[in-house]
Amino acid sequence: MLKLFIGLLMTVTLTTAFSAPSDDKQAIRQLMKHQFDKPSSPLVVEHVVIDASYAIASWLQAETGGRALLKRDGKKWEIVLCAGEGLTDTAMLKQAGLDASLAKSLSKKITAAESKSSAELRKKFSLFKGEVWSHQHHQAH
Repeated sequence: MLKLFIGLLMTVTLTTAFSAPSDDKQAIRQLMKHQFDKPSSPLVVEHVVIDASYAIASWLQAETGGRALLKRDGKKWEIVLCAGEGLTDTAMLKQAGLDASLAKSLSKKITAAESKSSAELRKKFSLFKGEVWSHQHHQAH
C-alpha cells in the first residue's frame, strides 16, 4: 500500500487546481482525496493545521498513515512533502523552507491537533517511512 501511495505521489500532478472553497482546510482535504483516494482504500484526512501559507495534514489510508506538508500558491494548495514523524520536527520543516518561527508554530499546532486522536491513530500518522518530496520543491532544497 505504501508503495502504491508513493507511486501515485510521484506520478500525479501535485498542483491540481480546484474551484477552491473559501475554507482552506476543506480545499486541502479535497486536494488530497482527489489525488490519493481509492474506492478500495479511501483516504481520510484527520487533521489540518494552517499557519501563513503552509499547512500540515495528518492522513490515514488502509492500515497506514502519514503527514503531508502543503504550501499555498496563490489560491491553490500544493503538496510539498509527504513523510511521517519528521513533519512534527522543526528541523525537517526548516529544511522544507519554513523559517524557524513558522516551523515551530506548525509543529506545535499539528502536535496539539493530533493529541485529540487516540494513541492508535497517532501511531499511524508516523507509519509513513522516509520522505517523498514533490519534484519542484525538492529541486529548490
